[in-house]
Amino acid sequence: MHTEEGNKIPSGRILKLQQILLRETDEAHKITGPVLRKRLQDAGYHISDETLRLDLKALEQNDFTLVASRGGKDPGYFADCRLFTKPEMKLLLDTVQASGFVTEAKTKDLMKKLLSLVSLNEEKDLKKSEILFNTRKHSNKTIYYNIDACETAIRNRSQISFQYYDLDFDRKRCYRYQSKAITVEPFALICFEDNYYLHALRTDIENEKEAMRTYRLDRMTKAQALPTPITDRTAKHFGRAAEYTRSAFKMYGGEDAAVTLRFPKELCGPVYDKFGEKCRITALENGLGELTETVQISGTFFSWVDQFEGKMEIMAPETVREMHKEHLQKLLSRY
Repeated sequence: MHTEEGNKIPSGRILKLQQILLRETDEAHKITGPVLRKRLQDAGYHISDETLRLDLKALEQNDFTLVASRGGKDPGYFADCRLFTKPEMKLLLDTVQASGFVTEAKTKDLMKKLLSLVSLNEEKDLKKSEILFNTRKHSNKTIYYNIDACETAIRNRSQISFQYYDLDFDRKRCYRYQSKAITVEPFALICFEDNYYLHALRTDIENEKEAMRTYRLDRMTKAQALPTPITDRTAKHFGRAAEYTRSAFKMYGGEDAAVTLRFPKELCGPVYDKFGEKCRITALENGLGELTETVQISGTFFSWVDQFEGKMEIMAPETVREMHKEHLQKLLSRY
């Protein structure tokens, strides 16, 4: 462990040198040659100036970007070869903290792993976040395994089985299907509004339209990709997954319908948030605009329209206008 001189570079020493440079240096915090030698000697590696020079050269020859400044007020070395810049790392950390499907325990674990990729000084800065996240974290610790199982089944074009549950008033799990595992044929995995969803067809239902289901991954347990291949009726949906997702996730549940909405200019923001910035709004007179989009007609859709206190109106089709009236009448009957 204490061998030093010559062209042979002990792997332990070179790895320790790399670790010191990656974790203790950055552009604002350089380290001099004498300090590097001292750090290595403290770790049990007795090293000369010449051997240190050879070690640093060996690192650079193996794609380790090292910057050396020998003059000026701040001489020394620092590593300039990290996978992520500080702003990029900040974005990744914020994403993990803001993701509801990542449990509290996993959030801490992932943040620790991510922060190990930056220098200690950058780590201190990144931990001083001024952003507050109003995120409701899920409690299902198996969601990561559920994601993996679903991805495996979709990649292999095979069936998947799992148990599925809801939560009661006491947050206890109430399993559906008499607590038995169900088998489905998946064709798409979607991350939407802080949740993962699986699009699939139930294998025990013949009617294809009735067999279409969407499951939340944080409500699954014991997810397992099966060797049984999917059938042709599911295979044809792989090319249409984006189309199905567009209609199903704009407003959940119900029959598809092309609906025309009319609203004032001030509601353009919420409309773009819901349907995407590529949707086409036709400008009308008096500061109004119209949009025609395919959505799934449901109470969720009507509730979204009603949140704008009458400023948004369903113009067509007439059948959907009538359904909306019935929806409002049912609500009023409760008061």
